[in-house]
Amino acid sequence: MKLRASLLAAVLVFITTSALAELPGDLKSASESADGVIIGYCKTFGTGGRPFMDFLVLEVLKGPDPGEKLGVALMRESLSGIDILKLFTSHGHIYIVPYRGPANEDGRYTYAGPRFDSKEIIATPENAAIVKPGSTLFEIPSFEEAVAGADIIVLARYLKYDPDTDLTRIYFQGVSILKGSLPERDITVFLGGKYLYWFTISIPDMQEKLNPLRTHEPRILLLKKEKQKLYYAGPEFTSPYLPATPENVAEVRRLLEAVREETPRKSEFDWTWWIAGAIAAVVAFFAAMLVSKVDYKHDRRRERLEKLRDSSNPDTDSGEQSS
Repeated sequence: MKLRASLLAAVLVFITTSALAELPGDLKSASESADGVIIGYCKTFGTGGRPFMDFLVLEVLKGPDPGEKLGVALMRESLSGIDILKLFTSHGHIYIVPYRGPANEDGRYTYAGPRFDSKEIIATPENAAIVKPGSTLFEIPSFEEAVAGADIIVLARYLKYDPDTDLTRIYFQGVSILKGSLPERDITVFLGGKYLYWFTISIPDMQEKLNPLRTHEPRILLLKKEKQKLYYAGPEFTSPYLPATPENVAEVRRLLEAVREETPRKSEFDWTWWIAGAIAAVVAFFAAMLVSKVDYKHDRRRERLEKLRDSSNPDTDSGEQSS
């Protein structure tokens, strides 16, 4: 029995050691061997027999775009000895997630990063730069930049938001449109990327950040349109430019007019048409020369044929005498 117990313990140690050896020790080596790396907000997780984490994708650092969500299956060693709730309290919900394919029967990929208590997988500019230098997820554009880049600018009233049902959707009712157009008055605005990161980076502060929206007074919404979806593009909910006051609306109109004035105008003399006309004239000239040469050759050929025909015909004026 002691021998069996010893052998069993040895096997367990070997299996555990082998599994731990599969976990990369740092983010750099993990990202180099991974099929893809994202920055994601952990929405759901499971620590049972088949541990997993499901993420909302905030930014793609490496590999193909997996879409709005990405699930990863975890090896037990990546979470062993870790209290997930305490981890979220200390590290937050946003992580850098290396993964490998293919997806399993649940549609989840294999997590390919260090243990989840590694400080290197916490989503910070410094850690993101290990995988992709120049990540812009952490930079919120200024109000002026956001106005210039928005596809749609609308004054709208907040209707509802339930983060427990869907963290990414906020519902509004349009009041007045300053730029672009909307398919209908009631709109669904998606939080993604920079603004979802800004909103969720500190869970205790989310309610305080959301409160400026929860009013019947209109708010200024800057939106980006991607296919059929409208994504929030500013300003931050706590920004003084969010309320649709006369002063803020006038500032939006001023910025829009400035953007229009800065747009390069076409020259009064359009060189494109001049060049096209010159090319057409040259082509017409050579075509005329070619036609004239063809006509000249045709005329010369006709003259020679007429001379030959005249020389071969008998003189009709002399006539013939019968015997």
